[in-house]
Amino acid sequence: MSTLRVLETGAAFGAPYFRDRDSIWAARADPVEVIDCKLDWTGWLVTDTILTRNWTAENATVDRSSNKTNGVTVWVTTPADPNGSVTNAIVTTAGRTPKFKLQF
Repeated sequence: MSTLRVLETGAAFGAPYFRDRDSIWAARADPVEVIDCKLDWTGWLVTDTILTRNWTAENATVDRSSNKTNGVTVWVTTPADPNGSVTNAIVTTAGRTPKFKLQF
């Protein structure tokens, strides 16, 4: 599993295969591969927690997802032509609504 950590500043850094390109994070994916990615919002949330999460996919399939109070995980089936993305939108207990897009 690759983990992308969201810092308090809103900047992010990640494990291998993640890179920042125009505020979109990209994960390397092989054709027709099931990948799992975790967004760790701990640094950005500080004392806030995740209330709900939603994933939307473009040219990919979200197989399942889960969340904890400080992070979310998604399992995605990538297309044969890897040119898709998934976007994670969360709502926090304080009412904040950030989004992150993972592109492959």
